[in-house]
Amino acid sequence: MFEIIADVASVGYSTYQLLKNPSWINAGYLLWDVGASALPFIPGSYASKVGKATRHMDLQLVARAGKSVFKNIDEGLNFTNTTAKHMDNVKRYIPVETLRDAIKSTKGVTDPRGTDALMHYTTMFKNGKKYNLEVLYDKATNTIMHFKYTQKSIGPLDAIK
Repeated sequence: MFEIIADVASVGYSTYQLLKNPSWINAGYLLWDVGASALPFIPGSYASKVGKATRHMDLQLVARAGKSVFKNIDEGLNFTNTTAKHMDNVKRYIPVETLRDAIKSTKGVTDPRGTDALMHYTTMFKNGKKYNLEVLYDKATNTIMHFKYTQKSIGPLDAIK
């Protein structure tokens, strides 16, 4: 029942968006929603839009471009210019909660580059695949200075096969 209501609402919203802002993308969303309304068990474009909205809300917890907005890790995380750009890149993005968990659940080790920040190593999953994760976190400024995920060996973590 929920899916039917969501499909009908999504058709209405996509129609409104197409009339308000005519574009091929909005026409595609409307076509998707009409098709989803006719075919059972096929979610409408709302499924894609909810995913984008969730990512947008997550990025609200990120202080942008080197601004120290958050005083502690529980409020949110501050990012350098470079790491903020990585968070904007869908291929490099890691949910803030994953970064926070990596920091809170591991004991940091001395930064190999010599800063006062600590490097945290753990594993994570993205799109169903396991990766090694390293996060360089400066507690004094509550700033993520570096993050990287890979299936290669990093720090004390063996390569993932």
